[in-house]
Amino acid sequence: MYLYGFEKSGTRRQGQARGAPSPDGQVSERCEQRGVGVHRPVSHWNRLDGAHRTYALRDVFNAVRWLVRSGAPWRMLPNDLPPWPAVFQQTQRWRGAGCFEAVVHDLRVILRVQDGRAPDPTAVILDSRTIQSTPESGARAAYDGAKRRKGAKVHAAVDTLGHLLALHVTPADAQDRAQVATVTAAVQEVTGDHVEVAFVDQGYTGATAADAAASTTFGWKS
Repeated sequence: MYLYGFEKSGTRRQGQARGAPSPDGQVSERCEQRGVGVHRPVSHWNRLDGAHRTYALRDVFNAVRWLVRSGAPWRMLPNDLPPWPAVFQQTQRWRGAGCFEAVVHDLRVILRVQDGRAPDPTAVILDSRTIQSTPESGARAAYDGAKRRKGAKVHAAVDTLGHLLALHVTPADAQDRAQVATVTAAVQEVTGDHVEVAFVDQGYTGATAADAAASTTFGWKS
């Protein structure tokens, strides 16, 4: 299954007037103008007697991108995008199949090769940020005394060009150094054990963090 096959969008809810196009609605046209190749997903090769899609996957993907960019609830999707139940169901299928991880991996490799780097990095940067909670955060929300904020903490690993390698979400009161083993293991999994050293700040100091990194063959520089 390809998630990033580009095709012109044009479907909408039956009987619904198209509103002002959202920013993502012009993605396909911009990609074609820039010479991006068109890859038609295998899932479009339906049997003639089979059920056909009501909404194009390009439109559904645009809706997902709009949600991620805006942080809005599912039910607030603009009316020029497919209805939220259709978007939600397809998003769950993509998540279960690991499509989003595959897209991030492929784009990272392309950008690194374009920059004259090896496809997989040998050095990474680890850091975290606390995101303000909402009423729906539930038990995941906690108070970060250092940032004076209640919410969730996102632990991220990127290569030295800033391309995402791994994410790990915890309550905001979780210590950065306690997440080293989880994050570094995820990094080695997506890079094929290519990473040799990680650059970190003072939140990752201490023998516990260094030992956790060493267990996944990481060097440690703070």
